[in-house]
Amino acid sequence: MEPHLHGGRVYDFAADLNIAVEQVMDFSANINPWGPPPEVWKAIAHAFGGIRRYPDPRHVLVKAVLADYLDVEPKQIICGNGAMEILELAMRVLHPKRTVVVTPAFAEYAAIARRYGSEVISIPLVGGVIRQEGIGSTETLGVPFEVPLSAIDQHVRAGDMVVLNSPHNPTGVAWPRKLWQTAVSQWNDRGAYILLDESFIDFLSQADDYTALPLISRSTRVVVVRSATKMYALPGLRFGFGISSPELIGRMEGDRDPWSVNHLAQEAVRVSYSDQQYREKTWAWLGREQRYISDSWGSLPCVDLYPPSVNFFLIRFSDVDLATRVDQQMRQKGMIIRNCDNFEGLGARYRRIAIRRHRDNMRLFHEAKAVVSEWRSHQ
Repeated sequence: MEPHLHGGRVYDFAADLNIAVEQVMDFSANINPWGPPPEVWKAIAHAFGGIRRYPDPRHVLVKAVLADYLDVEPKQIICGNGAMEILELAMRVLHPKRTVVVTPAFAEYAAIARRYGSEVISIPLVGGVIRQEGIGSTETLGVPFEVPLSAIDQHVRAGDMVVLNSPHNPTGVAWPRKLWQTAVSQWNDRGAYILLDESFIDFLSQADDYTALPLISRSTRVVVVRSATKMYALPGLRFGFGISSPELIGRMEGDRDPWSVNHLAQEAVRVSYSDQQYREKTWAWLGREQRYISDSWGSLPCVDLYPPSVNFFLIRFSDVDLATRVDQQMRQKGMIIRNCDNFEGLGARYRRIAIRRHRDNMRLFHEAKAVVSEWRSHQ
């Protein structure tokens, strides 16, 4: 069976174009373009001697840093080989009869659920239509995407799992906790499990208003999943973690590979989450680039922009042919953007684009603008 296609396929792309991987300008993977925090390189160099030993299966040092950062107890944290391992562990241990997934969504939510025999119920986001262009006019048709709380509520039963994702991939929308916490608590009281994927939340400077962490102290049925991959630019080391009640974390710890998180990853993450200066630098850069994205892509004809809250944004071209031509132009220039045609509920007109450093963002936009201008001249 073919694996689900995701962003970041730079090795395939480079091989197809017969260029070095380093020459690829990857806008398909949502990774912090500043690279890992400076202290990571020193920590890895210092930790190299440790590869002669098995890694710490209890992850004591890195859990202590994460617990301090999140204001939870170390016993409420489980570390894994990327967020994917935490998702897999949660599904395997909780074994829900049915899994409610809000679409469009990361394809692995449904894939993992089905792998463990759970029936998947897909519920589309509400809204998402920004505008429709006509001759000489732009008509507003709807609002950016909203969580379909009422539709979810009609399906949730005891023993089910509801998977939510905020900040949301691929739309880039982040929903404040006050909008959904009451509904989540009600589903929890009904006997359902709630899994909240917060892999991109570190890109929000006001994350406290968005995170589900406060719900964990009130329930043993809530699991929050986070990733070090995106914010701290560590995809090659693989590190994700889950936060939940000590009881549920204990069950997950009892059903996992004890050495799945390697020694270098533990050291890299330990110093990454200790670096507040790096986070503040990232937030300042991201704020500037989000404004640039809104000013540039937001004024481009034949393109609808869904304003970003994190380090990527979603666009919708007015025509599939135009979207394809933009892809082809980017490919010729050694640039990858994420085609969203395999996201349920989107389609061939949608593209997700990572926010990189300013010069890269400018280059991508001007290449796309040239294609749009040429395409319009022939319509």
